[in-house]
Amino acid sequence: MNQELPQLHRIGEFLRRTGLSRSTAYREIAAGRLRITRIGRSVRISEEEIGRYIANAESAATSEERQRL
Repeated sequence: MNQELPQLHRIGEFLRRTGLSRSTAYREIAAGRLRITRIGRSVRISEEEIGRYIANAESAATSEERQRL
């Protein structure tokens, strides 16, 4: 029973890696585009969710570029 726990990051780490502002990150959370884990009143974001969010953002940017051409 050696189940690996997900690596959780504070919101600041997510902001550093994505370049988003704190208010934009909380808007993304409220809109359901960014999934969080709450530990008490603390907000944490899993490594997997950060990767998913970045991949979706890159995919959306690529789709927008294709539409402009």
